[in-house]
Amino acid sequence: MVDVVEVSYRVVKVQQQKYVCKCGGCIETAPGPERAMPGGRYSLDFAIKVAVDKYLDHIPLARQERILRRHGLLITTQTLWDQLQALGRRLESASRALLARVLAQPVVGLDQTSWPRLDGKGDKPWQMWCLTAPDAVVHRIREDKSADTFKDLMDGYAGTIVCDALKTHEAGARGNDAIALAGCWAMSSASSRRPRPITLKLNSRSSGSDSSTRSTSGPRATSPGRPSFAAPRAPR
Repeated sequence: MVDVVEVSYRVVKVQQQKYVCKCGGCIETAPGPERAMPGGRYSLDFAIKVAVDKYLDHIPLARQERILRRHGLLITTQTLWDQLQALGRRLESASRALLARVLAQPVVGLDQTSWPRLDGKGDKPWQMWCLTAPDAVVHRIREDKSADTFKDLMDGYAGTIVCDALKTHEAGARGNDAIALAGCWAMSSASSRRPRPITLKLNSRSSGSDSSTRSTSGPRATSPGRPSFAAPRAPR
């Protein structure tokens, strides 16, 4: 039998002992449970659940707010965001270590996409850079997708970078013999995925005759009494 235990939220009252030295000039309070923010109202476990729900289960903060309201907890999306920001500061060292792990791989993927600005400084969007490895993904928000930004992110890297054919990528890698740029099939145009003419060499049935050459531009080439040959397709 499979059962479920509903998530519950509760207010925990904490009593912290205060200690005074004999001189009376020093007062220390025993540390309480760990919180996402020092002196904050919400526990570290609460902040972690907000992050897991948002980034792993893709539950927006507005939807989390409604879920928490059903449990009797009145909280704003701004407060939920504050927990994520506090948790992000705690994870900065882990984020740097994750980037170093990705840059240690012999082959990495690189891509970027526009990201709405949140600082009110003009209409030009930020750029979300994405670096990928077989076991890790790292995102960094930067002002642009220039060659200088490419050099800053890939500083010290030696290996192959799979990316789209941006001129800024080529400019960023120019003169660096440690970096090799490889084209990304995911960025190929729709026309490159269409069947292209291929040449098939088929041995003649009659003995002593030379092999014949046939060309086809369709998805299949057939010959009477012989198996069909499927034209190769570009990776999707």
